[in-house]
Amino acid sequence: MQSTPSIKTKYKSSSRRHKLGFFTPENSTNRYVAIWHISQSYKDGNLVILNAQNRVIWSTNISISSNSTRTAQILDSGNLILRDDETGETVWDTYSHPSGSAVPGMRIATNRITLKKIQYTTWKNSTDPSSGYFTASLERLDTPEVFFWRNKTHPYWRTGPRNGRVFLGAPRMLTEYLAGWEFQKDDGHGNSYLTYNYGKQNTFGILHMTSNGSLQYISFYNKIEINHICTQNVCDFYVTCGAFGNSDASSDPIYSCFEGFRPRDAGAWSAKNWTGGCVRTAELRCVEVKNGSEVQQDGFLLFNNMKVPDFAERSDGDQDKCGRDCLGNCSCLAYGHDPYIGCMYWSRDLIDLQKFPSGGVDLFIRVPAELVKGKGGNGNMKLIIAISVAIGAVTLAVCSYILWRKFTAKPTGSQPQFEDHKEMKLHYLPLFDFETLATATKGFHLGNVLGKGGCGSVYKGDLEDGQEIAVKRLSKASGQGLEEFMNEVVVISKLQHRNLVRLLGCCVERDEQILVYEFMPNKSLDAFLFG
Repeated sequence: MQSTPSIKTKYKSSSRRHKLGFFTPENSTNRYVAIWHISQSYKDGNLVILNAQNRVIWSTNISISSNSTRTAQILDSGNLILRDDETGETVWDTYSHPSGSAVPGMRIATNRITLKKIQYTTWKNSTDPSSGYFTASLERLDTPEVFFWRNKTHPYWRTGPRNGRVFLGAPRMLTEYLAGWEFQKDDGHGNSYLTYNYGKQNTFGILHMTSNGSLQYISFYNKIEINHICTQNVCDFYVTCGAFGNSDASSDPIYSCFEGFRPRDAGAWSAKNWTGGCVRTAELRCVEVKNGSEVQQDGFLLFNNMKVPDFAERSDGDQDKCGRDCLGNCSCLAYGHDPYIGCMYWSRDLIDLQKFPSGGVDLFIRVPAELVKGKGGNGNMKLIIAISVAIGAVTLAVCSYILWRKFTAKPTGSQPQFEDHKEMKLHYLPLFDFETLATATKGFHLGNVLGKGGCGSVYKGDLEDGQEIAVKRLSKASGQGLEEFMNEVVVISKLQHRNLVRLLGCCVERDEQILVYEFMPNKSLDAFLFG
């Protein structure tokens, strides 16, 4: 039977005598895969696609020696590879040349040395699989994030840095479907890459970039296809409101300048052209020397739940050190801290900013000192000092009580059973469940820390009814046992004094030892001592 192959795919087998291809028999609209015997070997050992005129319209295009042979194979992962029969090396594979979809195990990568990338390209539209207008690549390798580009050169939107758990600039991607991303900083050959793994167990899922540049999750469960779209809102698009401009989709108007800034072009801003961004209303002064000593002339304003600006730089240290280092560096314009990434700071204009309803980071933007004072910056420091002093006083009282009990304790035989003792002590004040306190402190977020010491940290919290609280979470390394903790609860609950913060309750779930105090807003140290 005479056949007319409309698409032919050839590869050189070890015998160099066969070719693989697709054909449609005469008087049929069906297409079939077949292997042909050939009288001469294909010359260069590449995978190719031929048109009806036997011309190559696509090739793996790998330069190889004339003596080597190649074998094509589809692996269990779905990766089509071209293997060198002599060395066993994979010389080409589809996973390294993706289109717009990723299956579990696929990578997005950039080589730090050669800058060669494994990047994804959308289809032109839903019916045309040729290369479209959007690509995705791995960028900013010190704080790795995925960039989506329009026409390969114009940033369209970005995920923000990956901190090992989430993408800080894409809280809507905080879903079970993207829980499996893994970052490898260097594979030994200069390659940094993110590997996509579907987050749900026993379910197969594809991450697909649509032709308009958004993300789509397609999951298959019991042969049912479920689509989950990660849509963009107007605030996600890169540099929509220029340098130092803030975007908040929940506000009206959406775009604004931060405190201490104004629109660069008020007329354009009124005409809803925000790309010019914002400029400072007063210049920074960094430090000033008076009588041989430095007087700080700048400070920071805190903005919560912010998208991490582009072009972050990294340094070591906790949030406190991050702030001190930034303040001491006149070129540092802002800083932020993430428990998994560490310190991030910015020494160029802040761009691509957005306020989220939740997630993101606490961003500290440098402004002149008088603007910080106007916002009560010194009051915050007084508050931290006051709470630290008050808790210190309580701790001193507790230590004295425990020592007194230790030297006046009766023989063990006359003590009530420990469980009864514990139950009796817990009657003194309310118990809080752990989830309530975790929610109130935003998961014991670093941005909520009021102070810390050797035995633990104190967090600012807000209960559902609006009540503000100070939460003392004892460190598991403090060495304090449950019995000592119960003693402290009893003593503090009985202590009532105008100079001491009031204990509201405690939590002993999940091996935690947590005390909940009343929160004293904007009170300075003298208010506690003489109050």
